[in-house]
Amino acid sequence: MKLNRIIFCFFVCIMSLLSCDNDAKNYFMSKENLDWGYFTGTINGNKIVLENAAYPDNLNNPVKSLRESLHPQNNYGELDSINILNTGILIDNSTTVFIRLYELIVGERYLISNKQETLYVNNITFTKVNGEDTKIYEPSCHNPFYIEITDVSWINYYTPIVEVNLNGVLYNMDNKKDSVIINAKYGTR
Repeated sequence: MKLNRIIFCFFVCIMSLLSCDNDAKNYFMSKENLDWGYFTGTINGNKIVLENAAYPDNLNNPVKSLRESLHPQNNYGELDSINILNTGILIDNSTTVFIRLYELIVGERYLISNKQETLYVNNITFTKVNGEDTKIYEPSCHNPFYIEITDVSWINYYTPIVEVNLNGVLYNMDNKKDSVIINAKYGTR
């Protein structure tokens, strides 16, 4: 009887060890993982699929976010919490998409160029660096960029998890005939 229990325990331990790789992969792919993030879609018709790596390979993750929390007073003297999520997506060594989301709630938004430099706006820019030549692309006032926040959940007050659809055209600030078309989805925490 005791031998059967030992064999059973040994069998359970072996099965647990064999399933660790799947458990680790499932954990990494889940939103509970601190390094969770992805970007998938097309940029100018080229398919892009990016996925963050698990620790210790996370130093070069392509999708990184930083949350801002401001607490200004409203008209009634009470503190309001303003939630802003800044996400940088490294497409390749010379190309970055930067997205700033203000008010982390599910819904659609149409972004235009942010010339006012205020904190309370949504924004998207696309940057392409080629040697010393840097091109910055942004939405136009005549053709807003569409984003849809499809999911927002909070692990705690400081840790949002978002998933966002992107669909639109960004224009070179120096040459409006030069543009970038993005149709993608990303998730980050």
